[in-house]
Amino acid sequence: MLVSEPIDDDTGQWNRQKVHILFAPSTRCEILAIPLNALHRRDELEWKENRARRFSVKDAYHVAIRLSHQDGAEHSNARIDGKVWKTIWALKVPPKVRNFIWRVCSNILPTKENLHSRRVKMEPRCDICYQQPESTSHLLWECPMARNVWARVQKCSNQMAAKVYHGSHYWYSGGLSAPCSIPERHSSRTIRSLAVLLVSVR
Repeated sequence: MLVSEPIDDDTGQWNRQKVHILFAPSTRCEILAIPLNALHRRDELEWKENRARRFSVKDAYHVAIRLSHQDGAEHSNARIDGKVWKTIWALKVPPKVRNFIWRVCSNILPTKENLHSRRVKMEPRCDICYQQPESTSHLLWECPMARNVWARVQKCSNQMAAKVYHGSHYWYSGGLSAPCSIPERHSSRTIRSLAVLLVSVR
């Protein structure tokens, strides 16, 4: 059934008789309370986030950022200064890796804890260890499985892997104003390694 079916073609208003025939009593009043445009203008999609009323990817990006702030994420973009964001977006890694790091810093990964906080009906505990809620921090650093991955990386690599692990966890847990707690001469290479390793841990 089309929305236009219970609307009178001549008046542009609801045809009460059709509404009573087509809909249950519980919804009739709600439908009839919806005001209709009597000028017979075609419906148009409007984007309320700019004066031109037209959608743009740039505006959608800013809306997404604003909504992530409003959701009260425990590690919001507000805690990360512009220098760090420039570092993230300048990483010479695939775009999906940069996007993943952005999601980690914004705490908007679809972890079970985040979904549960948004009233998705599910058990928030980690499916791997069944001990702690599956938060971003738990998923990437604290879960025994994640710790095992990091341990193997450190065993097969050098001390830089240890710096990536400790620096990245510090970075996420509270030191987001600086890329990592590592020497400046290693920062670019280490952050690049961090980005790729975090995706692997996931």
